[in-house]
Parts: sequence; C-alpha cells; structure tokens
Amino acid sequence: MAEILEVVDENNQVIGTESRKKVHETGLRHRVVHVLIVNSKNEEILLQQRSEKMDTYPGYYTSAVAGHLEVGEDYLSAAKRELKEEMGFEGTPEKITSVSADETSNAEFVDVFIFKTDEKPVVQEEEISGLKWIKINELKNAIESDSIKLTPMAKVVLKKFLEVQK
Repeated sequence: MAEILEVVDENNQVIGTESRKKVHETGLRHRVVHVLIVNSKNEEILLQQRSEKMDTYPGYYTSAVAGHLEVGEDYLSAAKRELKEEMGFEGTPEKITSVSADETSNAEFVDVFIFKTDEKPVVQEEEISGLKWIKINELKNAIESDSIKLTPMAKVVLKKFLEVQK
C-alpha cells in the first residue's frame, strides 16, 4: 500500500493528502522531521548512510533519523516514532530549529530535533546501510568540501544545526 502524506500550503496548514510518490514527483509541500543524534559531550554527531535500495539519494549520508509525518501526526510524535523505528531509541528529542518549505528544502517543512545519547543504535537495516560519527567541529568543513556525500536536505539541516550551536 502506498504511503500517504499530508499536503500543506505555504503556511504549513493541511490542505489534503496524496501518495508519497506523487508528493515527491510533483513537488507538493509536506512535513518531515529530522532528529540529529549527538553524544553526551556534544562533540560528535551521528550520520546515517541511506540504503542503496532507497528511491531517493541511495548511498548518501543524511541526518541520523529522518522521516515523513503520518496523516494526523504532529512533529514531536513523528520524531519520537522515527527515532524508535530507525535507531531503536526511546525518548523525547528536543526541537532546536525549523526549515521552511522552499526550493532548497525539497518543498518540505522540517522540524529539526536533537537527541543526546552514548548508547549504540539498533538500526533499521532496510533503510540504513551504515553509520558514521563525525566531530561537530569538523562538520562545517565536511559540508563545504563535499568530503561526505550528503543529501541536499541533510546539508540544509546540518547548516541550521551549526547556526544554533554557536
């Protein structure tokens, strides 16, 4: 069965639903969460490598956790659900910033959360092919130099993360 997403207007208000495929093919605005996982000392951030089986950006690195909101779901509930599904962590991540839907965000309204842990994740192997810890103080250079193959949205989210870390 096709994944159904809420379609939203320029003010992030729900105006209908549509299949994930159609939303992405036609550039309809929709909602997404990203959860950044950092270690307790706030020195490293975890990136996930997308599975080669993914329909968009296979093999690229992105935020540790990212996913669409389900119909009727709020951002925090989605962040908690995706954190559990993708990494096996239970807890409440903290919202740190948002990204408005525009051409740089792939028509996605994104709430960005942070979750601190030193525990080892239990990954969702269908979607994730690997994990990489990177020092936060090296992240800006990695983004700018393209030394890590990051999805375009991951670059946007990680740059916003670095802005709020200052």
